[in-house]
Amino acid sequence: MAPQKTTALVLSLSPYGESSYLIDLFTESAGLVCGIARGIRRQGRQHVPVEQGMFVELLLYIRPGRNVQTLGSLAVAEFFPSVRGDLAKTALRDTACETALRGLPVLEPHPDLYACFHQFLTELDAGNVSATFPFLLWRFYLDFAGILGYRPDLARCGGCGRRLENEPAYLAVADGVVACEACGSGRGPATHIPAAALTFLRMPRFSAAAAPVSLEPAARRSVTVLWADYCQYHFEHRRRLRSLEFLTQLL
Repeated sequence: MAPQKTTALVLSLSPYGESSYLIDLFTESAGLVCGIARGIRRQGRQHVPVEQGMFVELLLYIRPGRNVQTLGSLAVAEFFPSVRGDLAKTALRDTACETALRGLPVLEPHPDLYACFHQFLTELDAGNVSATFPFLLWRFYLDFAGILGYRPDLARCGGCGRRLENEPAYLAVADGVVACEACGSGRGPATHIPAAALTFLRMPRFSAAAAPVSLEPAARRSVTVLWADYCQYHFEHRRRLRSLEFLTQLL
């Protein structure tokens, strides 16, 4: 059981005993790992406390067949101070972390998704709240779906094949496609994507200048929940994210 030195994103953590944490980590070298970091709650004031959404450096002791691994020498590497100090940014961060925790297989590395997470948190930390909330999370969901192989084609109707221009559409969650208004009108308002949101999501990278800030709060909530449900459906987890319920209260 030789230790691996790696970096990792803290997806969740809970107290374990008097001085330790049980931590779910998205590690760069091994993917999703659950482990015990012993004694970490006794670190002095000179250390930044470990929290969800931080990147840490650690030693990882992998034992095949075990559900809980041993973690050693864990220290904070990046902690994104702007995110920690803002309730809206924290809600976006926590929802993204819970999405990964629900959808990633254990002990299977995903370097592209790891890089995607780092970019998401870096942009969230640097961005203005009005330009990132909740639009950067939409971008993360789309990238998440793409890396795991179920990103829909947003440029063409999956029903009639017609190219979609500056117009709204419907997301057919189970089919993994978007449908024009003629093909998708029977799907109901919960699957509707406004034209401004669809145009924004087609962009190859997140752009604060192009974010559809004029959308009404109800539309922002609907699109946010729709993309969360889409990702959950395709990794076969039906229970609604707890962090998403809090996030939608802020929208």
